[in-house]
Amino acid sequence: MMKRRLLILWLILGLAYSVNAQERWHMEDVQNAAELFETNVSNITLSPDGTMLAGTGSTFITDHHAGQICVLTLATGEQTCFSTEDKLGVFTFAPGYNPLVWSPDSTTLLLAENPLEFMAETDLWALDVDTGELTNLTDDGMDAEAPRQSRSDAVIDYFPAYAPNGDIYFFRAYPSAEDDLNYTLTLQRLAVGADAPELITDAFSNIPVYWTGIDASPAISPDGRLLVFPVDNSRYAFPVADSDVASQQDGLWLVELMSGEARQLTDANGTPPGLPESDQDADMQTLHPVWAADGAGIVFRTASVGGAGTFLYVDVATGDASPVIETDMPESLPLHEGAVSTDGTAFVYLRHDADADTAQIAAAPLPPDGGDPVVIGEVEYTPSSYAVPNPTMSADDKTLLGGWLYMFEH
Repeated sequence: MMKRRLLILWLILGLAYSVNAQERWHMEDVQNAAELFETNVSNITLSPDGTMLAGTGSTFITDHHAGQICVLTLATGEQTCFSTEDKLGVFTFAPGYNPLVWSPDSTTLLLAENPLEFMAETDLWALDVDTGELTNLTDDGMDAEAPRQSRSDAVIDYFPAYAPNGDIYFFRAYPSAEDDLNYTLTLQRLAVGADAPELITDAFSNIPVYWTGIDASPAISPDGRLLVFPVDNSRYAFPVADSDVASQQDGLWLVELMSGEARQLTDANGTPPGLPESDQDADMQTLHPVWAADGAGIVFRTASVGGAGTFLYVDVATGDASPVIETDMPESLPLHEGAVSTDGTAFVYLRHDADADTAQIAAAPLPPDGGDPVVIGEVEYTPSSYAVPNPTMSADDKTLLGGWLYMFEH
């Protein structure tokens, strides 16, 4: 009898915690992140410890060119800009993803150039945010500015991600000896202190995934065991496999980092649960996966080009996906507007109608339990034209949504 009472009490307390986990969120402040900098910047990203912002900039700022990286200390407002032109030149990157990747200890930024749009030979670079030292981590001795036709031996390194222990994982593509438009895709690891990367898997040559189909950064599980990445084979035309079959592989993929085994977790074809009418029967993109804190699930966005889309939570063990937000969303909800809390109990997101000058900040429970989101607050809001996705929160509960810096307490 006593055990039954204790069990009932435990269940009641657990339910109360689940509800209160959302309701305990309070918004302390919100600022336009770009206006905190003294110079024009784009692609702003927040350090994991919440103390710094970093962004790309140049004297001729565009969506996909930069000649410097600027780092801002939030506590003091001090800004330092480091030029990339001496070693790297004016680097290019694809609009829609962040070319700057923070190390877990907030000391280093990885620069991920964009081979997808410009077909340039690319390396991975690391910037020490204290000293400004810029280091080529995967130098193969080739010049990214060389004519495309002369680069049949080019090695393309792109889309890096940090593991919790500081190891760097990234994709590497090699053109084939017969046709330099046909590539072999691999996943590599550059371990902490290592001079050269090591092969994790080349299993992609046996499954229909284009090297260009990976068009957003991967994410590594909190225990460092699994890597997830989105695939969209429809966007580009440089195959490593049969194109008729390749479209069936769009969605999220998982790689077991110890064995190198790769498997498909979600299928972007068909109609995901909770999809708005604007996306029905459209070609869907899988965007910006981020791990839940316990590693049991992944939150990601699925949307058609120009559609409203929705946020989904997928169970890693079963592959079952469910909407993070059960209530109807405006058809004009922007694409990059949500972040998983550091403790993994909530998904904090921004609802914005394109015709309104305000936005609503709300929190939904993770994993989804069918409950209604809790409104945290309403703010004046104008979308930033240079915003990029930042789907995680810092250790002190800050996040960037739509180019605005939100500071929470919970």
